[in-house]
Amino acid sequence: MKFALALCAAAAATVTAIPIAEAGLGSGLGGALSGIGNGAGNAVGGIGQGAGNGVSGIGQGAGSGVSGIGQGAGSGVSGIGQGAGAGVDGIGQGTGNGVSKRGIGSGAGAGVSGIGQGTGSGVAGVGAGAGSGVSGIGQGTGSGVSGIGQGTGSGVSSIGQGTGSGVSGIGQGAGSGVSGIGQGTGSGVSGVGQGTGSAVAGIGGGLGGALGRRSKRGLGSGLGGSVNGIGQGSGSGLLGLGLGAGNGVSGTGQGAGNAAANVGGGVGAGIA
Repeated sequence: MKFALALCAAAAATVTAIPIAEAGLGSGLGGALSGIGNGAGNAVGGIGQGAGNGVSGIGQGAGSGVSGIGQGAGSGVSGIGQGAGAGVDGIGQGTGNGVSKRGIGSGAGAGVSGIGQGTGSGVAGVGAGAGSGVSGIGQGTGSGVSGIGQGTGSGVSSIGQGTGSGVSGIGQGAGSGVSGIGQGTGSGVSGVGQGTGSAVAGIGGGLGGALGRRSKRGLGSGLGGSVNGIGQGSGSGLLGLGLGAGNGVSGTGQGAGNAAANVGGGVGAGIA
């Protein structure tokens, strides 16, 4: 615990030196042991940039380039989203590693967006398979216990479409609409990203279901709104991810987090 607190303090000191520019999507400080999405956004997209901290250390490192989403080097137990991004968007490219050996988002991206392409490995096998098409985010077949993002994407964006399986079953169902990110009905214990998106993008819109609806998870619950409306609404339970109401053009993960994880806390700002 002392190590986690020291790491949080060091990361917080680093974060204060990073300017918040036009987008600042998901900017602000996370808290507790997860430290997911810590730091301040910058550059044009700059989503989730900055230094993570805590046990998970998700999305650590500094973003760069046009979008630069989650770029940089991860660390900690899970080491999610490690490696350097490249290309136009270059989201989550590079090789995952860390103690958990999950290999989340591992492999090299390609194409215009090339988000999370390549082969997953380890227990979770998150984002395994090769992307294709214009965005082709997370396409291909997942494997392992969680089976996150399994199935085949289609259409212009079609992020994470198809049928998940395994314990978590994250991102199950078929996307629809313009972006249709993670739409459809989840199942399993976590049921993350369940419900139907709305508005132009409506990412993660709808109500959480399964065990997560009211207590343990409540991930991404609430209705999307605004132009993109990513993860807006109220979370609940122990994690309470994506709490608060989004606003502005994108309104990505805005509002104040709370509970144990405090994920996505802080106020978004800027055009994107």
